[in-house]
Amino acid sequence: MVNNQSLVALSQRLDALESQLRDLHGNVEELQNNGETLRKQQRDLYADLDRRISALEAALKSGTIAGPAGGTGLAAGPGAAAGAASADQAAYNHAFEALKAADYGAAIAQFRDFLRLYAHSALADNAQYWLGEATTSRAITMTRSAHLRRSARNIRNRARRPMRCSNSAMRNMSSST
Repeated sequence: MVNNQSLVALSQRLDALESQLRDLHGNVEELQNNGETLRKQQRDLYADLDRRISALEAALKSGTIAGPAGGTGLAAGPGAAAGAASADQAAYNHAFEALKAADYGAAIAQFRDFLRLYAHSALADNAQYWLGEATTSRAITMTRSAHLRRSARNIRNRARRPMRCSNSAMRNMSSST
């Protein structure tokens, strides 16, 4: 027959291990959230860089900035403002703003419309790239949400369920802002 003291010791050891496991799960979720935050920051930085390069390319094509052979500086021509506010640039910017706001469904639809309407635009390659990024981001977000909902339903340890559900809610709140 097993000694009561050894059962108590095993029970205490099991409780300690479960506590450590909860702490490790919390650390993993925090690291995953930090990774997602860093990916979003990187995407925003690339988006800003892409916007700046696109603006420079558009300015070079419209003649508002002289190329390397002609020196540098702004041209004083009357078409400078019209070139920057072209219809394709406005449509691209609108789609890109939806992407930056993490409204992936709207961004995907707007980039597809842009590519359909302005297939020969200088921004078409960029739009195609950001369409792929938006599609990937939406798939990741949807997959993560589905996994978290499934995880919250299937958690056997009732004490851990509120922690998992609140982590899911916090991620959803942070990704919607």
